[in-house]
Amino acid sequence: MKLPLNWLKEYVPELEVSPEAYMERMALSGTEVEGYERLGEEIDKVVVGKILKIEKHPDADRLVVCQVDAGTDIQIVTGAPNVFEGAMVPVALDGSRLPGGVKIKKGKLRGVVSEGMMCSGRELGVTDDDYPGADVDGILILKEEDELTPGTDMKEVLGLTDTVFEAEILANRPDCLSVMGMARETAAVFDLDFEIPAIEYEESRNPMQWAVSVEVEDKDLCPRYMARVVKNVRIGPSPAWMRRYLQAAGVRSINNAVDITNFVMLETGQPLHAFDMRNIRENRIVVRRAKAGENLVTLDGKDRELDESMLVIADGVGPVGLAGIMGGENSEIKEDTVDILIESAKFDGTNIRLTSRKLGLATEASARYEKGVDILTTQMALERAAQLMQQLCGAEVLKGRVDILSAPMGERTIRVPVKRINDLGGVKIDGREMADILDRLFMLANLEGDELTVMVPSFRGDIKGPADIAEEVLRLYGYDKIPYTLPKGGGHAGGLTPFQRDVERVRDTLVGLGFYETYHYSFMSESDLAALRLPENDELRKAVTILNPLSADMGMMRTTMVPAMLDALIGNVNKKREKAALFELGRVYLPGDGELPEEPATLCLGAYGRDMDFYGFKGRIEALFAAFGVPAVFEKTTRTYLHPGRAAEIRVNGETVGVMGEVHPLTLAAYGAEGRVHVAELDLTRILSRRVPAHYTAVSRHPAVKRDLALVVKEEVTVGAMTAVIEKAGGRLLSDVQLFDIYRSPELGEGMKSVAFALTFQSLTRTLQDEEVDEAVRKILDRLEKDAGAVLRS
Repeated sequence: MKLPLNWLKEYVPELEVSPEAYMERMALSGTEVEGYERLGEEIDKVVVGKILKIEKHPDADRLVVCQVDAGTDIQIVTGAPNVFEGAMVPVALDGSRLPGGVKIKKGKLRGVVSEGMMCSGRELGVTDDDYPGADVDGILILKEEDELTPGTDMKEVLGLTDTVFEAEILANRPDCLSVMGMARETAAVFDLDFEIPAIEYEESRNPMQWAVSVEVEDKDLCPRYMARVVKNVRIGPSPAWMRRYLQAAGVRSINNAVDITNFVMLETGQPLHAFDMRNIRENRIVVRRAKAGENLVTLDGKDRELDESMLVIADGVGPVGLAGIMGGENSEIKEDTVDILIESAKFDGTNIRLTSRKLGLATEASARYEKGVDILTTQMALERAAQLMQQLCGAEVLKGRVDILSAPMGERTIRVPVKRINDLGGVKIDGREMADILDRLFMLANLEGDELTVMVPSFRGDIKGPADIAEEVLRLYGYDKIPYTLPKGGGHAGGLTPFQRDVERVRDTLVGLGFYETYHYSFMSESDLAALRLPENDELRKAVTILNPLSADMGMMRTTMVPAMLDALIGNVNKKREKAALFELGRVYLPGDGELPEEPATLCLGAYGRDMDFYGFKGRIEALFAAFGVPAVFEKTTRTYLHPGRAAEIRVNGETVGVMGEVHPLTLAAYGAEGRVHVAELDLTRILSRRVPAHYTAVSRHPAVKRDLALVVKEEVTVGAMTAVIEKAGGRLLSDVQLFDIYRSPELGEGMKSVAFALTFQSLTRTLQDEEVDEAVRKILDRLEKDAGAVLRS
């Protein structure tokens, strides 16, 4: 934001400080002023001159010799065709300097002495926007109404005596996005008086309500709408002081009426708009959302297609302006405009930002609405514009104003203990000094005991609680005054949490088993679930959708890691790699009862190759469980994406913690592959929470006794179930159970199989007798016959 110093001093007249000191003090208070520019710095010794007499050059037909009063009488030779006696012109004296490093010295032209040079607007670096007539091809003729005196410095005439600061206004301080806001801040920082211009004007007897009616349909997007009507406006150039301020602030002067709206916006931070009343059809203003198919040609001459999310200012027929962004060409102020409606409103910043981006149209007004406009400043800006319309345009201000208010306004009260502020800042500031600082910031502070009661003005929307009050006190107290202190408390070494250490152990164990770790995105798509052939009511289909996905195949948060693992495995298959064993540690996202999804830690395994069949894959998973002492049981199960005869559900203490198996051929076909591929998905959080602490068991010094059992059972009886029965029936003497054979033959009978186990019996304290072992084996056979229908194979 450009901040002219002269304009700033209109509100802080006692401010006397160098630009460098101003920048430093403001930066220390939290308001960044990035740099400054001295206007007219390249111009030196250029003054107003009055041409007293013109004579022909004795030796040149196209040159004339002018006698000029430039504070002192000098002679200048020129070839400019537009000079005349009595004209007031800019004169560059001997030794003067012009923009671009041009230096003027006394010399002779065709034998006649010339003691300077009369300047054009281009030579002074100005245009018609800076001074009317500056674009003329020839010498710049100064206006008679300026009542100029020969010898006056031209920088004063052109308004180039100002210093313009470049302020960086943060998003949380929209109150500073105006000259008046920066003046408030400046007055507080330098502890000077802040003066607000008095707003006084006369209203006519004619009421505004007769001229126009106003309706706000969408009050959620327009919490306050105000308007006034001024009549009999005389459109013309703005006075020099207003043109200079606008020019210094980077705004082009157009005419007095339009300039007033721009001036008040820069002054107060409240955007205004002026409508030509003769183009307001049916004398109605309606603030509403645009209708489907509506168009508006904006002031920049572009025809813009609107949609129903955009807020417009409409008359009785259609849109005449984009609310908070730009007016329509159909209601702009022209040279023959007589009656004007002045609009001052508060619009929803989010809606303004979205509309601005959709249309690719950003303006000074939209920038202010996006950051936030004070609901109280709306009225002050409207009255200020009415005052200037009457002063500068001779306008008749109709009696009354429109004020449609649908939102609360006013100050907020925050209570904060003095000790709390001192503790936050590490300082010791007296409560009375805190109250004085807050008063300087236009926050009425009352100290009662050790507590401050602070009334926060409406323009400080960034002040929410005690921490914000503390920040305001500290930045004006001076961050440079806060003492340096060493942090208290002893240091301690960082480290992993128990769960993180377990995850690292899982990683190390899997790497030891021949697996390589992979990483994938946490997203998936509907096509991923379709490839798994999941039924419509499957829990994995209840995914959290993403409003703005990176791409179409990343539209949901993953509920399973299997699709990504299959992508990685099939990628290796397609590259003709003979084998692969991969794992991923991450999280899945399952919709829960609350607003946020549940995110259980999950382990996904995948493998294929000659040495990787169902049992080899299962054995590696069993090794992982054994490393953590987790008693896992594998039970036959079905999953749509797993082979119906080669899939197992993994259970720990009766609770399902995962699933593993060979991928179904139809699922592989959906990925364009075939063969035998294995995957497993495990709930790592549940597994690690059920780990059994490791304990030491002494190695027995007594011999072991081995027995082999070959049992005939039905095909559906699982080895896991039989093993559980054997371990329970074997008692303390049974030290180990190992499966060593599964045999199928028609001789065993249809639907039957033979399962052979090697049993090891051993005691820590004595040598076992055959009778003891035989009794233990008998109990095992009895229990197997009862629970599994097993009979000893003959």
